[in-house]
Amino acid sequence: MSREDNMKKKLIGILLLIAAMMSIPLVTVRNGVFSDVKEVFRDNNTNKSEKLTELVCASYRDEYCNEAINALAIILNSNYKAEKKKFTDKDFMNKEEFIKKYGEDKYSFIEKTVAEFKDKTIKYMKKTVYTPLFYLSDGYTMKSEKYPQLRDCACPWDKLSDEFEECGNINGISMNTVNELCKKGASYKEALRWFINAKV
Repeated sequence: MSREDNMKKKLIGILLLIAAMMSIPLVTVRNGVFSDVKEVFRDNNTNKSEKLTELVCASYRDEYCNEAINALAIILNSNYKAEKKKFTDKDFMNKEEFIKKYGEDKYSFIEKTVAEFKDKTIKYMKKTVYTPLFYLSDGYTMKSEKYPQLRDCACPWDKLSDEFEECGNINGISMNTVNELCKKGASYKEALRWFINAKV
């Protein structure tokens, strides 16, 4: 075999190797690996704010004042970061559904609030913690071994609500009481500290 034939064979071999290597990224994209990477990137950036906005939208009530919405955003941000698995699809409300129910101005305010408080969480012993959240208590809430950040506190406004029902001992934060405290002049931090012995 001539030297020229040997060179041709080597060249063909190199070209085949290059072609094979170029096909690897194409297979990866077809198998969804590349799209998964894009999804993770999106989750780590854009979707964090979107998810929190949808969480706040789902828990929003028209009577909540601005400071109460600030508190709500921080509680939900903490809970989602601490125990994401506790949340299901029903805990989120998309933009279109919310705007249809409450209007664009309310949505814009929530979106702005979420952006402002996206890095704020409830911390106990320097760790972001999950704190149960509900609309009404039984008139008071109690501290708990499971949630050591909680303290015993009275929620007298809850008993005055038209939606009040006897429900027994509760561990967590009553959003109705948070809202009433904020309407009476408390800041979102002061309202949260009514319920928790933790850093906000």
